[in-house]
Amino acid sequence: MIDFLKVLVKDKTIINHIHKNELLIWKSSSEQLSHFDQETINSKETKVYNGILFCFFEKKLEILIRPHYYHNGNLHNANDFSSAECIKVLNSIILELNLPDLSSFHIVNIEFGLNTFVPIDVKNFVRFISYHGRNEFRTDSDHPHSKKSSTYRKGNRNQYKIIKAYAKSVQFPEYTEGDVFRFEVKSKKSRYIKKLGIYSIEDLLLEQTYLTLGDQLYKEYKTVLLLDQDLDLSSLNENEKTLLLKLSNPLYWEKLLNLNRNTFQNNKKRYTKLLDKTGYNLLRETRKIMKDKIASLCCANSHILIK
Repeated sequence: MIDFLKVLVKDKTIINHIHKNELLIWKSSSEQLSHFDQETINSKETKVYNGILFCFFEKKLEILIRPHYYHNGNLHNANDFSSAECIKVLNSIILELNLPDLSSFHIVNIEFGLNTFVPIDVKNFVRFISYHGRNEFRTDSDHPHSKKSSTYRKGNRNQYKIIKAYAKSVQFPEYTEGDVFRFEVKSKKSRYIKKLGIYSIEDLLLEQTYLTLGDQLYKEYKTVLLLDQDLDLSSLNENEKTLLLKLSNPLYWEKLLNLNRNTFQNNKKRYTKLLDKTGYNLLRETRKIMKDKIASLCCANSHILIK
């Protein structure tokens, strides 16, 4: 489930202990002027161990880990990655590197998500994904057929929470079969990460943490608005057909953003009811698929949290 972690260590004794570890291979050293006074020189030394980056600064250490990739020999993250497998990966890293006092390894950046089958062409599925809450999904250049959603302030993306949606089977066709979609949550803010009950790497060794992550993934997906453009209107009367076509138009929802929040939500409910009346609601079907996938990736009691 966990795709990326940035871990921060400030304890000098622990930093020195890790720096001396002979398993770490020197990668690079760099110096640059401080952004604050343009006089102070900040130095960074980077070491690597099996794809894990250890960035040593003067007063801190940042560790960049990709658990899912690590699990697959750093080749891809296109398959399923369960909570048990993630815990096993993190435990192996901790043991191999002899990391002490795990409470000092603070999580300051996290990405978690899952891969799941979708019942239509995954490229079209990503194209149909339009909103997360009232935040529009925008084309993202990180991957082919990829989108991101976040709040924006003064033209800049808010790092508190970013939702990513993309065609995993297009990115890694050699490691996938069928139409595989990936849905991710990313945060660079400790306030959000702490809301998940995650403070240090210790918390990522607990099964309960993954139940919380799975629950959060499902909650985020439930707020997605998917504007299906391949509708069968044969079961609707003329007024219903006209209304559903209007509600399927992305421009209509752009206009609603300028109105109050209730108007947006009420139209979303109308849209969902009409989709149900057609006999096929793609979003409702994929919610069930995602719910089942989360349950399979977490422990057997995951249904308690996922509603």
